[in-house]
Amino acid sequence: FSVLRVAVEHNAAVQIHVPNLYRPDRRGAAPAVQKKIDNHPVPIFCKGCLANVGLFQKRGQLRVRIGFLHGFLGLVEREGDKLVVFREQLLAEHEVFIAEMGARYRGDIRELCRLVQPKFGIITAIGKQHLETFGSLEGVIATKGELMESLMPDGCCFFNGDDENCRAMYENCTLKEKYLFGTAEEGLYLCACETEVGPQGSAFTLKTAEGESARCRTKLLGRHNIVNLTGAAACAYRLGLTLSEIAAGIAKVEPVEHRLQLIPGAVTVIDDAFNANPVGSREALNVLASFPGRRICVTPGMVELGAEEAELNRAFGRHMAKCADIAIVIGKAHADPICEGLRQAGFPEACLVRAASLAEATEKLPAYTEPGCVVLFENDLPDNYRE
Repeated sequence: FSVLRVAVEHNAAVQIHVPNLYRPDRRGAAPAVQKKIDNHPVPIFCKGCLANVGLFQKRGQLRVRIGFLHGFLGLVEREGDKLVVFREQLLAEHEVFIAEMGARYRGDIRELCRLVQPKFGIITAIGKQHLETFGSLEGVIATKGELMESLMPDGCCFFNGDDENCRAMYENCTLKEKYLFGTAEEGLYLCACETEVGPQGSAFTLKTAEGESARCRTKLLGRHNIVNLTGAAACAYRLGLTLSEIAAGIAKVEPVEHRLQLIPGAVTVIDDAFNANPVGSREALNVLASFPGRRICVTPGMVELGAEEAELNRAFGRHMAKCADIAIVIGKAHADPICEGLRQAGFPEACLVRAASLAEATEKLPAYTEPGCVVLFENDLPDNYRE
């Protein structure tokens, strides 16, 4: 049987490839998404947009399978020149396979795309992460560009129009079919506008270049997730779903575990343990700032940022000072620059708490919590990570 291939940037790729999948009024294509973060949410969002509604009234739900590929470990095997995906789990009933591909070195995405051969790609963001292995931002750009370069000749790629590096890649893309998505309305295939974000989720209006629109609501936190959802929605729209169908799917999307995952209680917890890049960490702090009551951030800082690591952690600390009332900073090597940034921004010394480990931070936390407060756990490193 055949499966529609969609590649999602985790770096990630997704395969979908089904006869008669597309509506007759739109040409068919298969998407790929690229974002360099572990367990990236966009594959989940793609599944939400595609699987929660039917492409055809008579067909019911579209059956979707997601796989996460990390190098050549994970869920892909080779038999000679043949790629075997989910040998026991990818069944004939599945119509869509979304596979996330991890990368830490140049060439990783190209090699994975050689195996997966995606037709559609989604490049959601290009920023500073894993600089110790990519070498520089230019290395990140080149690696993410491997997804665009590896799509089928008749492939289609979606780019985040709010990201200047993604826009530059879009301009240089030689594919006949390429699209922008985002919130900066001009020149976008699909735009999210009239956005509202808060502690209980987000609302926004999806609008096409032709002016068609639909209001969407989601449980997901943060403006960046609106952009992620818009990328997934752009892919779904290109595959033939209507905006109303996409909006229904978005409403059902659940938060990804450890990705700004809201855990309600007397003390609200925001679990963002799998985030470790400057842009995502900044957005997590903005989410924390949107909550009422005492706001506490628990973090060991960011790693694998090469020569820029200390300064990026200082900037993280300076922004934390604007968003948190209490900062519990774990470790030393990555924590010292955060504390420097907090102090540079005038953060009260009495509100700055140091801990040698996550266990110690957890022990100290109750002394600073109160009913109605919110705690953000930002990144989760092993206690001995380069200390």
